[in-house]
Amino acid sequence: MKFRNVEFRWSKFNEKYELVKWYKNDIGGVNCYTLAHFEKGKEGWDMRTVGDRFFEDKDAWVVGKYGLEFLNAIFAIEEDESEDGFFGRNIPLDEWQDLAGQPDKWQETGEGV
Repeated sequence: MKFRNVEFRWSKFNEKYELVKWYKNDIGGVNCYTLAHFEKGKEGWDMRTVGDRFFEDKDAWVVGKYGLEFLNAIFAIEEDESEDGFFGRNIPLDEWQDLAGQPDKWQETGEGV
């Protein structure tokens, strides 16, 4: 996601999500530098700023907030799926797929109703 000259992206080089700011260099090309990077912890994602760079750009607040909310929403979904099984039910995926093709068995198990 990019807003003006600030971008939230996955970095192949650093192998993590990051917030970068794009600028034109002296020879007419385009470069970027990192404002912050995101790390996954036990309770969700954390944003680590690089010095004061993040605080120097108001657009970074907008994109950084979006990025952190996006990652934490995914984290919450993954936590729910790992605790409750596939789609909040305690049925293994292969069994759920078997039931999906046989509606008469839904009533036997009480699932899918």
